[in-house]
Amino acid sequence: MRKDARELQEIISNAVRKETDLGDAAAYDIGFHMTDWLSDLEQLQRIFDAPTEFSSRQIYLVVLNFLLHAPEHIAEAAFLMTESRINYIFRSPGDGT
Repeated sequence: MRKDARELQEIISNAVRKETDLGDAAAYDIGFHMTDWLSDLEQLQRIFDAPTEFSSRQIYLVVLNFLLHAPEHIAEAAFLMTESRINYIFRSPGDGT
């Protein structure tokens, strides 16, 4: 993990500790889960900033990497912070479309 990501992880963890009654381990884990995918976000941001500078293959791979990595971390951070699971709201169960 990059130095600035570690610093951000610590800032998030400290904020969670200060604003909640969660313990140190949960606060640390939330910080970790909210920063582990920063490189994926940075790559996606480059595409958002200048999409015509990338090939369709490059865009596809960046989007795929983000989608495979970030959501699980976000879901776990949300659960640790709220004890609520994320529900998939865009399609009914069993809907194959």
